[in-house]
Amino acid sequence: MTHLSAQQLELYVIDALPAESARALEHHASRCAECAAALAAEARLEVALAEVARQPRSPRRWRIAAATVAAAAAGVVALIATHRVTEPVAASPSCLAAPTAACEQFARAHGLALLTSRGLEIPRYEMLSPGAKEMGTP
Repeated sequence: MTHLSAQQLELYVIDALPAESARALEHHASRCAECAAALAAEARLEVALAEVARQPRSPRRWRIAAATVAAAAAGVVALIATHRVTEPVAASPSCLAAPTAACEQFARAHGLALLTSRGLEIPRYEMLSPGAKEMGTP
């Protein structure tokens, strides 16, 4: 099975993929636990980078920001390199056609919130804020 590339994951997370490519990526990630984990890690990295970007700019802050980004990137690389599928892919619900409560529960278990609306053909995932997984809120 061909897995998603780091570039595809990054473009998806920043919403820069064409709609057709995004649908294909979502379809693959819904059936491949390894790529789903890599996608979640990429989304967490994007959240960390956005947080660093919000910090005031000073030479000391830049060094701290660079160290934070390097640590986050190293964590993502380590996660991808060492990730082993612990549950069968068949155990993950298919949420693309009709998201269910099981889909939302599965997303929360992986640190994501499942977002659906009438205007979206495909449900989207958003990173949960810290502690939201335990509290049950996005």
